[in-house]
Formats: sequence, structure tokens, C-alpha cells
Amino acid sequence: MDSKDDKPPPSLPGEEANKSLEEAVNEPDHTSIDKTDKNVQLKVSAVADYARYEVATREIFFKSTLMYTSRVHTFDLKNTSLININYKSRIIKYENEDH
Repeated sequence: MDSKDDKPPPSLPGEEANKSLEEAVNEPDHTSIDKTDKNVQLKVSAVADYARYEVATREIFFKSTLMYTSRVHTFDLKNTSLININYKSRIIKYENEDH
């Protein structure tokens, strides 16, 4: 990469970060055609990193919301790694014994 501000290319759908390669992947079946072998210079670059992020918000507590209304909470999730990260969020029902 030329400068510190360059970003890696986006991940393809289905790519996963932090996926370890424990054994070599076998070359797929192929058929060589006589007298067609040719050496080609291949230039390759790669970016390797662990998924890292920063987020100040850990929990969001919404007040009771009337039917057909909504509440919104916005927060920043900053990717601090050199690779794209996939993330999921889910809503968990909070059980409070006081209510």
C-alpha cells in the first residue's frame, strides 16, 4: 500500500475474518494441454489483520414504547482493523425484577 490512508479492497460476500488455514488446499483437477505452458509474472498483494473495533455503547435501554410508535438510538461502531469486519446485532429482552 502506498500510504497510511489507503484502505484494503472490500471483502467478497461470504469471506470471514480470523479464519485460520491449518492445511494446504489441494489444487483442483485439471488437464494440461501440450505445448501451451507459459510463464506469467503474477503480482500479488494481501492484507492480513485481526478484526478489531471500537464502540463506546455496550447496552441500550429503551423506555416503554407505545404501539405504532418507535424509538431510535444511534451509536458509532468504528472498524480499527485493516480488513472489513462482519458483525451482527440482536435484541435481547431485558428482564428486570423491579417491574
